[in-house]
Amino acid sequence: MATTNLTTVMQDLSYLLGETSVPTSGVEDRQRFVQLALERVYRAYDFPMNRTTATVALVSGIATLPTNVHQDGIIDIREVVAGVGTDHRYNQIPYEMKDDYPQGQYRYWLDGYEGAYTLNSIESDATLQIRYETTAPQINASISTPFPSSMCLARGALVYVRQAEDPQADIAQEEALFQQELDEVIAQYNRKRPQPRAKTLHEVQGTYPGDI
Repeated sequence: MATTNLTTVMQDLSYLLGETSVPTSGVEDRQRFVQLALERVYRAYDFPMNRTTATVALVSGIATLPTNVHQDGIIDIREVVAGVGTDHRYNQIPYEMKDDYPQGQYRYWLDGYEGAYTLNSIESDATLQIRYETTAPQINASISTPFPSSMCLARGALVYVRQAEDPQADIAQEEALFQQELDEVIAQYNRKRPQPRAKTLHEVQGTYPGDI
């Protein structure tokens, strides 16, 4: 799918506002509203387009994660080992359980906050491959987002524009049109997308019945 940048969204937003072109000045608020709309989109659905893989170094049990790791956005962490079924897959645990597992159990917990996460583990040194969902990029004319619909972002920004014009305004219609555009994009991603097998809580946590 095509990418979207700020220039395209600003053009669509101007058209929605009845303008034939984007004003040359005084549009800082609109640019901010576009960014806020993009962040809403990223929160609304786990789009596959905002998933990526990175490699981090675990040194003395601590690794600094990429700054664009989304809150609760870690999908998979593992140490890749040659062969089939031999990777050391790390499973997350609460901080309070960090002393409950010996080395070789491959557990980790997170410290910090979005943009500044650190991974901590009882394991010592390793090269880890992390699969995660990213935060929304700070788009501009040269930095784009893989989200494919500029009109969806423009309609999301329009909701904020109307609120800025009149805090008491009824924005139900603008909000409904934004949600309709967003639903169409989500439906496009879901169409013919293979559905993964459901996992039990034990599988997600890497445990088994009777494990203590």
